[in-house]
Amino acid sequence: MADASPAVGDADEGLDARVRRLDPDRWLASRFIADPQRRAEVVAIYALNDELARVGETVTQPLIGEIRLAWWRDRIEDLFNGRPIPAQPTLQALAAPIADGRLPKSLFEALIEARHLDLDPEPFTHSAALAAYLDGTAGAVMGLAARALSPDAPLAAVIQAGRAWGRRPSAIGAAKA
Repeated sequence: MADASPAVGDADEGLDARVRRLDPDRWLASRFIADPQRRAEVVAIYALNDELARVGETVTQPLIGEIRLAWWRDRIEDLFNGRPIPAQPTLQALAAPIADGRLPKSLFEALIEARHLDLDPEPFTHSAALAAYLDGTAGAVMGLAARALSPDAPLAAVIQAGRAWGRRPSAIGAAKA
């Protein structure tokens, strides 16, 4: 049976163009990753972040958003358990770094859980709630990217850097500040 995973230049090129269009800051940062395979993995993490962020931006009913986020949670769980996944480019690009143990499941869980807050139209009521949201979104994304590049990346420091990234002026409108 032939390997169904995409080659670096195939589906990842589509993800790369998408991330370039939707998240140009992160895309530009990914250009500094010399290894094309690692760059494609980081771009896939950014594409997953976009997929999850779009749930809250596109649904009109919170229940529909919950269902979509549950679908992503189940597919990530499938990857961690070695179960078959659909021919979805983001999932396929994440398969290798998950299979080799570089990407912690806890960060995927934090990212998906934090994205549930996007379904609530109410703003954050205190700075601790915003900080937790930023840790689960920008912090988790940065933590996953760091671990894709180095399994020994210090997650606590990286998540704090992600919190700062999430507070930058261009992201403030995206967070419920």
